[in-house]
Amino acid sequence: MNSNNILDFSNLLRVFFLLSPVFVSLFWSIELRIVKIDGGVPQRFLAKFMIISAMLFFFQFLYFAPLEILFPYAEIPLAFLGLTIFPLYHIYFRILTVDKEFSFKAHARYLVVPVVIVSIYSVGIIFTDKMEFNNFLFNHTPGPWSGNVKFLKMMRGIIIATFMVELILTIIGNQLLLRKGENKAAHYYSDINDAENNYAKAINKTMIATAIVSMFFNSVGRSLLLSQNLMLYLGGLTFSVAIYIIGKQGIRAKLSCPGFDTENLDQKPGNWEKISLISGDKLLQRILFEFEQNKIYLNPELNIMDLSKKIGTNRSYLSLIINQKYNQNFCTFVNGFRIQELEKRMIENTDCSTVKLSESCGFGSTKTLKRAVLVKTGLSFPDFRKQLHKLKQLN
Repeated sequence: MNSNNILDFSNLLRVFFLLSPVFVSLFWSIELRIVKIDGGVPQRFLAKFMIISAMLFFFQFLYFAPLEILFPYAEIPLAFLGLTIFPLYHIYFRILTVDKEFSFKAHARYLVVPVVIVSIYSVGIIFTDKMEFNNFLFNHTPGPWSGNVKFLKMMRGIIIATFMVELILTIIGNQLLLRKGENKAAHYYSDINDAENNYAKAINKTMIATAIVSMFFNSVGRSLLLSQNLMLYLGGLTFSVAIYIIGKQGIRAKLSCPGFDTENLDQKPGNWEKISLISGDKLLQRILFEFEQNKIYLNPELNIMDLSKKIGTNRSYLSLIINQKYNQNFCTFVNGFRIQELEKRMIENTDCSTVKLSESCGFGSTKTLKRAVLVKTGLSFPDFRKQLHKLKQLN
């Protein structure tokens, strides 16, 4: 293979890895719009986020290709998208956990800093000579720099520093949102994976890993990466995998019931007494009837709205009764009945498979069953099975 062929293959490989995150982002932007699961508003917002990600990666491709004729026109939108990507990601998490929908009035504050910084940067670009600007972008000449280029270099430093700060604040903010959202979800869903926001947690862990990679590339500097094919391959592959995981988990993630007010579930004096005087005891009897007689817990998709419709009451009342009478959230309450059913079936048939047990007891999946057992008993499922087997032998 001659040197020209090697060069052509290297360029082709470079283009492939640089464009791979663009194609993955576009794939999920379409998939998240087409597939209708339970994501609702967060899922649609994530689809839009994927389009923005595709644009961001495409503009980066223009730089690293490098297409020096086209890229100068993409510098401003690239700078803007780069500074908005983490604020938008935080907004997605807000919609997934605590906010009902995207609201410009409520969420615009997260985009103010990027708009201001990029606006100032844009003014500097407008007043800079085109040749000097091109040299500044691709680092063709070490200097001396004019006053305008020095200003642009300063603004680039500010953009990078702002990007780093946004990244750190997003990680911290999303962790706090997950804790708040988990409290709401546990009062709404019976599936422990949904109640614990496991899909959202997986998304955030992926973003943390992506953030570390982003910080590394920003610290190196993009002009120094122009000739580093191996690092560009690694970066393209890493971002492609990260975007794929975010899309995969995002299509499964359910919102944490943002309209559900968990503050009313606090142990406030008089709440239970007030309900008891009106209809608390009757509601409690209806709840127990649905669980003990109708075995409503066998429905793996059961949520508190399903139960409230069954017994004809407000979901807040329902959750308040469960919370104050049993000191449990809805998820824990439902899975308590499922585990009782699980124990009964395992004692009756010790050879029953985990898959059949999860389906017959209302867990829906073996993963959910194992997680519910661990949370309830503190035992792994194999240890739980052994314990029941010993109990049966003793009896």
